Amino acid sequence: MYKKFMTILTSETVTWRKYQKQLLERLPNYKENQSVHLVVPPGSGKTYLGIEIIRQLNEKTLILVPSLVLKQQWIRTIQTIFLKKTADRSEVSDSIDSLKMITVETYQTIYSRLKNDSIFFKREKIGVLVLDEAHHLKKSWGEVLLALKIEAPELITVSLTATPPYDADLQEWQQYQLLNGPIDEEIAIPQLIKEQALAPHQDYLYLVSAPTGIVARYEEFMQNQSEIVETIVASTEISNCLLQKGFIQNPIEYEEFIYQSFDVYLSALLFLHLHGYQLEEQHWHMLGVSRSQGEKLSFPTLEKKHMIHLLTYLYDCDPKLSLFTYLESKGWLVQNQLQLFPEFSDRIVNQAPVEKKEAICRILLCEYEKMGRELCGLVLTDFIKKEVLAGKNGELEYGLIPIFDYLVPFFSEDVNLAAVCGEFLIISKEFQTLFSDISIKITEHPYFSEYVVVYSNEQMRSKALTIVTELVDQKAIQLLIGTSSLLGEGWNCPAINTVVLANHSTSFTQTQQLRGRGLRMHKKGKTTNIWHLAVVLPGLDFSKQIDLNRIMKRMGYICGLTFETQPVIESGVERFDLISVSSGKEIAVYNQEMLYWCNEREQLEQRWKQGLEKGNHLTMPLIIRKQAEDKPTTPLLVVKPQAAKYFDKGRLYSGIGIAVLSIAGIFSMIADPILGGMIFGVDGLAILATFNREKVLETYQVYVGKKEWQKEVNHIRHLVLSITETFVELGIFESDALKRITINVSTSECTCYFTQANYQKERLFHTTMKEVLSPIENPRYFIYLKNSEILSVPEIFGRNKKTAMIYQCAINHYFSGKSNLIYSRTLEGRKKLVQAKLVKHTLYRNSLPKEVIQKNIWI
Repeated sequence: MYKKFMTILTSETVTWRKYQKQLLERLPNYKENQSVHLVVPPGSGKTYLGIEIIRQLNEKTLILVPSLVLKQQWIRTIQTIFLKKTADRSEVSDSIDSLKMITVETYQTIYSRLKNDSIFFKREKIGVLVLDEAHHLKKSWGEVLLALKIEAPELITVSLTATPPYDADLQEWQQYQLLNGPIDEEIAIPQLIKEQALAPHQDYLYLVSAPTGIVARYEEFMQNQSEIVETIVASTEISNCLLQKGFIQNPIEYEEFIYQSFDVYLSALLFLHLHGYQLEEQHWHMLGVSRSQGEKLSFPTLEKKHMIHLLTYLYDCDPKLSLFTYLESKGWLVQNQLQLFPEFSDRIVNQAPVEKKEAICRILLCEYEKMGRELCGLVLTDFIKKEVLAGKNGELEYGLIPIFDYLVPFFSEDVNLAAVCGEFLIISKEFQTLFSDISIKITEHPYFSEYVVVYSNEQMRSKALTIVTELVDQKAIQLLIGTSSLLGEGWNCPAINTVVLANHSTSFTQTQQLRGRGLRMHKKGKTTNIWHLAVVLPGLDFSKQIDLNRIMKRMGYICGLTFETQPVIESGVERFDLISVSSGKEIAVYNQEMLYWCNEREQLEQRWKQGLEKGNHLTMPLIIRKQAEDKPTTPLLVVKPQAAKYFDKGRLYSGIGIAVLSIAGIFSMIADPILGGMIFGVDGLAILATFNREKVLETYQVYVGKKEWQKEVNHIRHLVLSITETFVELGIFESDALKRITINVSTSECTCYFTQANYQKERLFHTTMKEVLSPIENPRYFIYLKNSEILSVPEIFGRNKKTAMIYQCAINHYFSGKSNLIYSRTLEGRKKLVQAKLVKHTLYRNSLPKEVIQKNIWI
């Protein structure tokens, strides 16, 4: 069997690119866990790589694909490129009914035929299972294949996708990884551009101001939300109900409940405190502080998260409260399910058909003005709206037909437009004869006599699409409007150089597929502009913009150029620089900037070269950023600021003699001119007089901020080294891993990354770092340091006590003093965790708020 397989395939005629050679060389390492999982963008030779891996694995193979088009593509590539001329062509089959050495079939067939035949792979001795476009395997198809795989433990899976479902929910992602295995390698798009396998491109964002009707609905929605919150907060029914609870009346007796449901307990205390009730000694004891200490504490305001904890608890135990009848009338309780703090519907925000069509038109006119006959544009949308063809007014409609109808009058007669969907296509009359033999009906467009609507049956649709594709490729059609379902995956037309994503999806997977329509190389010098539309509510901060959040979600994993004279290649939405955009005027200016950059198309190739020269690979640094002053965090309990003693009403408290010797003391004396004169004399007083007390306070705060940031950076550095050392001790990382950790620090950012690491280890390092830098929630183990600081043990180390102790040993190496390892799954451990968290929030109240950002950067 080995010799026969090796005789039917050859790759002697294939010229491999550098990144393909490197990937194939590492194949033996990938298959160690019975899976090969590759992320390969469109245009990177995914099918070629898949077939070469099949050839090298040398086992009976079943290739699964999501469509007939891809099925035909695989078979055609095998037979025309890889199959030896002397080989028996019957060794390649297109049906599981006649399995051969290589069989290509669709997921749909496997699902319908094998969902009740779990031993099929084992019985038929399938050795290799190739899963093309593996991102489709999150739900039912994946469930069936996983059941089949479990019964064939020797099976090797080869998963190929351009778009892993990073944005899937946790359960879907876990199933996806169980079937496909962890990702072994991701071919970076910048690498493909560097090797001229993909076209240089840029993503642009066009902001659409929401019409006044949507703005009014949003304001009304927010007003209703405020009224509901005020009603809840003012509810004496809730306070009376809480006062009857045992954990409020006798907290010592309910110790187990309190430490198991501490969020509920704390939320109840906050609510009662808001209603004027004071804490008794027993409650301070439960919080881990004495009454005298407690009197120095001030409670934070009741937050959204506290209200959610409290209302969820109350609905579980007291659903008959009249408050819940009120919430039901307001839509916060639906079919016995609480739906607290509902978001304003993004579907409502997107109801701006006129404004979005205007935006699409303006983008395309700008692109046409620059490119002329070289423009080859594609607009992708979700809906068809075929009722507009039947006479319905399309002015307030948004979809394929309304967009086509809106664009036609704005372009001169020498610019041909076309629209295509699964049911029909609209083309210029001059091309009508090309479709005569494959159509069942051709009618004149009801509004534009120079266009016709071509209807074809299911058997002829692929031929009709092929003709349209050829016309676009020849630029006989310059603007094509299509549905994302038809053109979003598997459709290729390398001539496309402008893509407008007029769809509504938040999915990273679909967005990457749609973007890929414009990334394939066509001829030397090709560049592509990709446009995204977002409807924004003027006057609202960009971080609260509902439709912008949709764009941010789908662009979070996509790499591109920053809009700078010295561009950087990175993923995420920061490169769109949206922080200052809120007013209508700022929106207009922002759009003008985007249109300006899109007109710099001839510089795009050079800008990519500049970005690529800054590095040689895509890495995933973890960025810890000091938050601005206007982004405060809200701790559980906060000690009243002691610094106010020195500045409040010009009074100076005890300890001056010691303070004189410190910078803080100097600042304190500057705050009191009389004392300053006594200490520094007349000349000193003259100098001190030049200082404004507010300016001194500001300077002091800057100084303290710098010192706090230095401490924070040292803390981060120690965590990085502790985690890396633990991975080395466990044999997960190589012994030289500590030498390959890079930490860069600026005045507001700390960036750390793991160099010369494979994809899996790099992701593992960053996932673990992100976990320890996040607020401590409910770790299995935690470490209590001598300075009352607590550190959570990351999940990967906390699965058993032995590995947790190895991590503790590393912590002891880098953090001074001894530590205690505490298991939080006992009542005593839970109590210590809760009290330690409260102490952390008390003692480290001035620690700098920070955000952890993970993105890819070319370095």
